[in-house]
Amino acid sequence: MTDERPDTSPQWSEHTAYHEAGHAVTGYILGRNFFSVSITSEGRSAGRCYFAPRPEEFNPWNRDSTTRRWLEIDVITDLAGGIAERIATGVDNLQGMAADVYSAIDTTTFVTNNETQRLAYLACAEERAESILRQHWAAVQALADALLRLGEIEYPQARAIIESTHSG
Repeated sequence: MTDERPDTSPQWSEHTAYHEAGHAVTGYILGRNFFSVSITSEGRSAGRCYFAPRPEEFNPWNRDSTTRRWLEIDVITDLAGGIAERIATGVDNLQGMAADVYSAIDTTTFVTNNETQRLAYLACAEERAESILRQHWAAVQALADALLRLGEIEYPQARAIIESTHSG
């Protein structure tokens, strides 16, 4: 890994917009709150979706259904960015999704007992993320387009964009 800043050319800005929109839309659909979504470069990050932290009493080692559901949502939304970018561009941006994949792998240690279970869990989470993204692709596209115009979008505006794509 290098300490280089991410490529911010128009091509990679589009990749980043789809990547971050994928996180945000999937998070919204699954009820994972976020504060904002951005494609402005910061450090080695080309963009980010600022998810709200879990409650202070959250303990990932708990085996209750609420904790397991939160962890599942975290894994799915972690993986959704890279999947959205791949759907939109046809490219697996391994460098751009590395931190998300590492986070997903780390989270699975709380809900699996061995490598075989971890890989199966990740495969199921990836399938779920892709299904959500394809079902809500219009929302991903609309949010990515808005990110390309605005750079950063606060939650209320992101929610409005996502909801505007749902037929009532």
